[in-house]
Amino acid sequence: MRKILLASMMLILAAATPASVSGQSFFFGGQLGLSIQKPSLEEVEFSTDTTYLYGVFAGIKFSSLALEFNYFQAAHDLELQELIDPWADREINYNYVGLNLKVFLPIPLLDPYLTGGYGTYRAKISGIDKDANDGFNIGAGIELRLGDHFALRGEGKYHRVKLNIDQRDLKLGDFTIAVGITFYLF
Repeated sequence: MRKILLASMMLILAAATPASVSGQSFFFGGQLGLSIQKPSLEEVEFSTDTTYLYGVFAGIKFSSLALEFNYFQAAHDLELQELIDPWADREINYNYVGLNLKVFLPIPLLDPYLTGGYGTYRAKISGIDKDANDGFNIGAGIELRLGDHFALRGEGKYHRVKLNIDQRDLKLGDFTIAVGITFYLF
């Protein structure tokens, strides 16, 4: 929670800087996509599961850099390669809240970027346990500006976090592919 508070304070500080001085641009938007997850747990073999994700984002862009607050939610079905109780037929509710840094590459007409972030990942497995832990993500994306205030974006990220579920280390490798629309305030 301290990290989210710190990130919020950084965004507020950036917002207090006059736009004409720093060349900054505030943005927000929403995203939809796919979450492709392969859990890993000692002595339990899971199958890969793909589900829908949805989320929101907001941030500030300075020239070729952007600082973005990001949230997404996905609900996966745990599919076992062998029937092992109590893990069979469970759902894992999974979400991410964090801060990402984007570096835009100078290519005309499109705005491709590299991104990396840090935040809190939470997972709750129905009927078993829940946990939260900090983790990292890396990825790349592209933004297509449609005038001064709108942009379409596509983004792929890899997330990795280790959670303590039912007194065991559950590793979540999650690849997300999302599209969204961005609204620029100025």
